[in-house]
Amino acid sequence: MPELISKVEKVLPKILIGALGYEARSSQFMLSEDLDSYDEILIFDYQSDNLHSYEINKSIYKNSLEGRAKRCSSKSEILHELERVGKNFQVSGFEISVDFSSLDRGLIADLVLAIYRNRSVIGSVEVLYFPQTFSKPELKLETVTKFGPISPEFSGSSRSSTQKLCMIVGAGYEFGKVIGAQDRLEPDEIYVFSPVGTDPQFEDAVEKANYEFEFIGDVENVINYNLLDPEETFSSLFELVRHKKSTHRVLLLPMGPKILAVFSLLIAVRFHPDVRVWHYSTHRPDGPQISNAIASGQRISLKFASAAIFGESHA
Repeated sequence: MPELISKVEKVLPKILIGALGYEARSSQFMLSEDLDSYDEILIFDYQSDNLHSYEINKSIYKNSLEGRAKRCSSKSEILHELERVGKNFQVSGFEISVDFSSLDRGLIADLVLAIYRNRSVIGSVEVLYFPQTFSKPELKLETVTKFGPISPEFSGSSRSSTQKLCMIVGAGYEFGKVIGAQDRLEPDEIYVFSPVGTDPQFEDAVEKANYEFEFIGDVENVINYNLLDPEETFSSLFELVRHKKSTHRVLLLPMGPKILAVFSLLIAVRFHPDVRVWHYSTHRPDGPQISNAIASGQRISLKFASAAIFGESHA
């Protein structure tokens, strides 16, 4: 496991990326962070007019960041802005913080790739995450809309197609998703990361949605990770992937809290193309496609030295 950041040798310009979306928690970073400490702020605007908390969030944005942040309304635009930042600070380098809480997983994958491509000028990467308050889920099977690589870059290599498959899954409270993935892919080994640490109701809902994990077989393959201890979570996932990739095809399926998806993508780019990351999307035909998410008030942060997370070279 690479050493995470400890001391910063020099003060670098700081960049912040966040979302302006329909979830109530998407504005939490505007209320919680010292916005004056950042040299540039990039905001991805989901333009979700009249949906959930979007109008309130837009008002908070205007009060906190109007005129100070670059507001991007397309994926290509925010990626272009990040590339521009990399060129602007090519000599000095910069630090980047990203609030991943309300970003969709496809955009998260693209941002991780963009950060990786700019790694030579990025001194550190800070992952910010604001968990949501518990909302009781409906225990219903949902229609699968996507099951495959989160993006082409994370589809992995075919060189090891004869190796056994090790699937490492993040569990959420979506009913039956883990066992559904197991049935579809039939991995030789499966490990499940189950979130704890923020709300006992959430932990109970995760267990019920996943049939108490009885189908896993070996209880040691169910790994409880504490959302409030991101360094230990990252280290555990990193070491498991590093160990398994030498003997297995490793497939990460990080459902549940998005912070595990961020860690999975960071680890996957480190070990590219030996590790793949898949996405499992569902929706209920008889219910709403999206829901609001209210910040619990907890702030989770983990900062990496760029060289430590991405390595000095890339195979």
